[in-house]
Amino acid sequence: MSRLRPYRVTTGRSASNYHEQVASNYASTANSFAYYTWIVDELLAAGQALVPVSAIRHEPPGGRRHSALRHDIDADPIAAVRCSRHLARLGVAGSFYLLHTAPYYGDVHDGVFVRNPAVIDWVRAMIVAGSEIGLHIDPFGLMRDHGMDGVEAVKAEIHWLRTQTANVTGTVSHNSAAVNGGAENYEVFARHVLLRRKVRRPDRTVLPLGVLQMSSLGLDYEGTCARPHERPDRAAALAFLQETSPGGVRDAAWMRRYLVDNPACGWDVECQCWLIGRDEWVVGGRPRGEALFESSVSGGRMLELVRGLPARSRTLFVVHPEYVRLP
Repeated sequence: MSRLRPYRVTTGRSASNYHEQVASNYASTANSFAYYTWIVDELLAAGQALVPVSAIRHEPPGGRRHSALRHDIDADPIAAVRCSRHLARLGVAGSFYLLHTAPYYGDVHDGVFVRNPAVIDWVRAMIVAGSEIGLHIDPFGLMRDHGMDGVEAVKAEIHWLRTQTANVTGTVSHNSAAVNGGAENYEVFARHVLLRRKVRRPDRTVLPLGVLQMSSLGLDYEGTCARPHERPDRAAALAFLQETSPGGVRDAAWMRRYLVDNPACGWDVECQCWLIGRDEWVVGGRPRGEALFESSVSGGRMLELVRGLPARSRTLFVVHPEYVRLP
């Protein structure tokens, strides 16, 4: 069995051309920041109670529909800070999750994780804005790409964020099970293991499922909002966890399976809305217990669907700040 390198960390320098690369990579899919502010304004005008992700699982207040704005910072922390400051002006606490395996956060050199010192400034700016801060966890990605102990990395980065005065009480899982060889990153937590099984990587390394207790890390929630089925169809669940998606979130058939007909997990929300490109959304869930799914719809259509949700419904909005980065 392959042996993982220990997780060692130090502080380095920012990548000089990183943000230019982000601009190039997202040139065809990014929206203007005004698009983001329009979406938030329309949600507030529709009477949505906008709450942090940590509160989305709870009973909606006063019979209102309520929603959480989850920002997965895969690539653009500068746009994330801009989003957090806009929400602060509106008195809304958005939730922001830093991806510890992203180039903006750090990189591995000679078996050592080198953290970017600029992360401190971005984190503190979002804290000042009153944002909820968490870690976008990728333990299996760190194992896959660098042969490092991803479990220790999750623990170390949660601790480090707290030393920067971030009150981290939750995480959000990065990527899908198919990318990780058959397991979701949140399955590193004991209470979020979907099925009892062994998942081996091509090098025969066994992925460490269920090895962390959230309570021992001071964590209260996993912002993916996934929950294991009580009585899963094991064969169907295993097949789905191994199923690849050629287009990722733009693969409509796979996203329907993921959000609406997922044989491996259920959801603690009735609806999810994912921004996946330039005025392009995926909406999926089971409000009223009935399937709802539309792919590649405009923001206007997405808002129309959200306004039609039943009272007391909960909606999770998943926004990657790199999609709202244009002036």
